[in-house]
Amino acid sequence: TIAVTSSEFTIAAWFQARERYAGTIVSFRHSSLPSQLDLYVRDYRVICIASDDTAVDGKHIWKWAPAPAASDGQWHHAAFTRKAQFVELFFDGQSQ
Repeated sequence: TIAVTSSEFTIAAWFQARERYAGTIVSFRHSSLPSQLDLYVRDYRVICIASDDTAVDGKHIWKWAPAPAASDGQWHHAAFTRKAQFVELFFDGQSQ
């Protein structure tokens, strides 16, 4: 887990990917702030990115699961949480 400042949440999704850069699973943006929350497949990995709720410093948190499991054509479950000041990524039930 990595320290970050902002509200608590959990984002979870089932996905199936067959390509190295399969793309976005879930993406959220604020209508007027530069904050972002993303869950996607890139380079055969599940990756999450989160900024704090204001993102005024431009810093983001990145977490990823090991390659090549995410692009094997099977169904997988991915989730990431922000609780207190920590972000955690789960891939098929395992903390990354």
